[in-house]
Amino acid sequence: MAAMLVALCGCQAAERPVGETQNTSEASVEDVAENATDVVDASQNAAGSADNAANAASNASDAEIWCGAARAYLSATDCRALEIQRDSLEQGVAAFNPPRSMMRGEATRVVLAIGPKAEESEVAAAAGGDASAVRVAPVRIGRYMTASLSGSAFTIAPVGNPQRDLGLSASEQWEWDVTPTREGAQTLQVRIETFAQDGRGNRTRIRLDQSPPVSVDVQVTDRERRSQTIGTIKGDVEDTTGLLKSLGAWLLALAGVIGALALVIWRIKGLGKKPEEGDGGSEDDKPVPPAGG
Repeated sequence: MAAMLVALCGCQAAERPVGETQNTSEASVEDVAENATDVVDASQNAAGSADNAANAASNASDAEIWCGAARAYLSATDCRALEIQRDSLEQGVAAFNPPRSMMRGEATRVVLAIGPKAEESEVAAAAGGDASAVRVAPVRIGRYMTASLSGSAFTIAPVGNPQRDLGLSASEQWEWDVTPTREGAQTLQVRIETFAQDGRGNRTRIRLDQSPPVSVDVQVTDRERRSQTIGTIKGDVEDTTGLLKSLGAWLLALAGVIGALALVIWRIKGLGKKPEEGDGGSEDDKPVPPAGG
């Protein structure tokens, strides 16, 4: 731009008279130089404005904001990435079906199964137990998931790592060995959580979703008390059976006594009767006809 201005001024100077050229040459050169400086400054200012805008945008993306997806303050860029992960979680179901009756002090294997909502029947079958009693609840399925089982009246030992990497699969199972410590009506409760991943695909501590707790009531029985109860019932049955046997023998004996007494009474009544004619008797008992008769 400065070269063009210099050339233009040179052309104008050539058309002027020599005197005017000599008088204005120094001023024209200064004007051209000043204009060129202004153009350079304008270019630098424009470039600086662009850099400032870029820096402002970068600072805005790096500024921490309250992120609802993480329930924490994060940069706008990280928050948006978490929101995308949260919105892409798959709709699924969780099936939980522990035995409804357990024995105190005796370990029982309990299974939780999750899978896509379209495969609800298969997920329920994977939980085991009575198919009519299985508890099914909605769950959001992601890559990194954790399931936890709790109950105040139980000792609970997880089988395997509760934290799972599902990868490309949308189905998974968790198992626990559960030992009741108190008898009576108790409750088992399972929770399922889904966690976010960072830009390199690693698990983070940021929770994207937590399913509502799935609760199941369990009746816990004490083995010793049950054995005592069974023994008591058995003893009562045996006592009743013995009583019935004794009662039968007593009734038979009473029947014999009544029969013998009836016979005695019948014989006593028979002693007072006179024999009727034609009813027997000896020849000596017959009357003797008179002589000459």
